[in-house]
Amino acid sequence: MIGALIICWLLVGVRHLYYLNLATISTLLILSGLLCAAIFTHHSADSPTGTLSWAQGMELVIAMPLSWLPLISDYTSVAQRPVPTSEVSAVVYGLTSCWMAFIGLGAALLTHDINIATIILRAGLGIAGLFIIIFSTITTTFMDAYSAGVSSKTIFSKWSGTMAAIGATILGTISALIFPMDNFSNFLYLIGSVFAPMIAIQITDYFILKVDYRQQNCQWINLILWLIGFIIYRILLNYSFPLGSTVTTIIFIIAMTWGTCRVMKLVKAK
Repeated sequence: MIGALIICWLLVGVRHLYYLNLATISTLLILSGLLCAAIFTHHSADSPTGTLSWAQGMELVIAMPLSWLPLISDYTSVAQRPVPTSEVSAVVYGLTSCWMAFIGLGAALLTHDINIATIILRAGLGIAGLFIIIFSTITTTFMDAYSAGVSSKTIFSKWSGTMAAIGATILGTISALIFPMDNFSNFLYLIGSVFAPMIAIQITDYFILKVDYRQQNCQWINLILWLIGFIIYRILLNYSFPLGSTVTTIIFIIAMTWGTCRVMKLVKAK
């Protein structure tokens, strides 16, 4: 059902979703407030327990905004005022992410469970909780699917972005039905290993080196650096660094990208 509703959102189109999104997000905001109140008006005397280290926790927290960065870039690319739109998106995403993290922590401490359905039932929300699950999934996953369509058009210009997004939604729905969803942590680590080196390269190119490769079909050196960063991240997961795998990988790849560019310029100069 959620997959079908996401497809409906895609068919309506991002430019015609204003009032639908406004109504949905406003309702979700109110219900999330009720959920927050229900959780934090109950108190648990038990102390939290677990085996997650500080570095592992940092990786899971960082992975979410890392995966959001390329998504919001695709979503705001059609904005009439892209810079203010991106600024507002970043601030709102940051604030709501912190809010959701507090709700999740409070819910876990209260219910001693990580299953969102159990948590919402324990909070006494019932149908309202079901609404939160369904429409929060639709509104966020719609952006994922939309971004998949935009990215597909970047690689295959003749493709229809909408049809590619619908295809990604169908594939994701089938995957959710087939694959186990009880170990989300490994997926977040995978996201971190993919996006951390990619974003490090983008930051270096745009803010430090100030180079623009948009006129090239492919920048092979950056792709190789991206692969190196992916491997470094996966290796670092086996060790406990104070900065964690993500920050360490980003620092390392920024240095490698800058150094590689300098070497290439010296070679061309000679």
